[in-house]
Amino acid sequence: MSANGTWEFSSLPPGKKLISSKWVYKIKLKSDGKIERFKARLVAKGFTQRQLDVNNAFLYGDLMEEVYMKSL
Repeated sequence: MSANGTWEFSSLPPGKKLISSKWVYKIKLKSDGKIERFKARLVAKGFTQRQLDVNNAFLYGDLMEEVYMKSL
């Protein structure tokens, strides 16, 4: 993700909070029990999230605010 510009490393500005994260792995199985594929996703960890309604959750655009996540 770093290679395609999804994020960049930076120092935490004063007054900002970090969002912890973790990787979640899942193995998708076929109906016969054989492995179909492996899946991984990076998720926010803890109770630092805020709820909001999004019309299109997979909108390919820039965020209007900066998000600071803790490096794994």
